[in-house]
Amino acid sequence: MPFQFPVDVNQKAGAVKVTVDGNNFFIPTVIYHPNGLTEVNNTNPLPITIIGSSPNLQTVIVLTGQSLSNEIVSKGQLLALDIDTNLTGAVTQMTFQGSMTSGGVYKNIYDDSGSEVAVAVAANRIVTIDLAALKLAAVPFLKIRFGTSASPVNATADRTIIVSSRG
Repeated sequence: MPFQFPVDVNQKAGAVKVTVDGNNFFIPTVIYHPNGLTEVNNTNPLPITIIGSSPNLQTVIVLTGQSLSNEIVSKGQLLALDIDTNLTGAVTQMTFQGSMTSGGVYKNIYDDSGSEVAVAVAANRIVTIDLAALKLAAVPFLKIRFGTSASPVNATADRTIIVSSRG
């Protein structure tokens, strides 16, 4: 049965349009800019400001002879690590220590299957950490380690990592 327009008490159809298949209808709508005068359309879009969309960038350093970085504040979800250009080939993984308080006791971070949270790395790369990010999101204070807890790798010189996060 074809679609029938809804009508008011005077048997007048409202401002509706039938869909292409003829089985439904929609009411065309005009949205105006905050000024109340200008229509929003393809050539005049609604101005939108996305809050919190810019990533937070923090620089951490692993000092010469050390395997752990200084403390970073997680600030939500970690997105990527910008690895130092001169990182030695001995560092192929980075793992993490975490603390629930700034300057607190740091512990190695493991996932719910008992595996240490690790990211494969190499010099002069930006490494996205999609899978590790979920595992690290609940830990507010982090340190980055060259190597693993079982086999840490000491930096041969001060090495810088830029950490990108959002939240």
